[in-house]
Amino acid sequence: VEVVTVSIGGNDVTNPIIGACITGISPGCLGVVASEFAAYESDLNQALSALRTAAGPNARIVIGTYDNGIGQCYLSAFPGSVQLASLVLEGGLPNTPLARGIHDIMRSVGAQYGVEVASSYGKLVPSDWVGGQDCLHPKDSGYAKVAQSFADVLIP
Repeated sequence: VEVVTVSIGGNDVTNPIIGACITGISPGCLGVVASEFAAYESDLNQALSALRTAAGPNARIVIGTYDNGIGQCYLSAFPGSVQLASLVLEGGLPNTPLARGIHDIMRSVGAQYGVEVASSYGKLVPSDWVGGQDCLHPKDSGYAKVAQSFADVLIP
């Protein structure tokens, strides 16, 4: 194996957090964030460890970050939803479980296994998203930008 690309876990982590936090950041919301982030970190450790073992020490493994499509879907009607999604992805709310985000977990866990990070965060524009009832998936133009973020890492 020469190259492995990884893009996993986004839906599993964000859906419970959105359900618990869409009406505002509360103690219950922060509890769900802490629980989901802990599970994601544990699962990512297991997955990347297994990938590194299977692929070998010389294979390049690249994990991709996510972009924030909440502003392009029905969830944008909830005040603060776009900012919440940004916090979930990138962190930034000190002294809470949202001090760090999913991308920080990716970077930290990935570093333990020599995994590189391809960042597509902030690279997609509104027209790159499916939108409507789909808050997570890009259109072809968005996927092209995600693929380019991996190419930027793999082909300097």
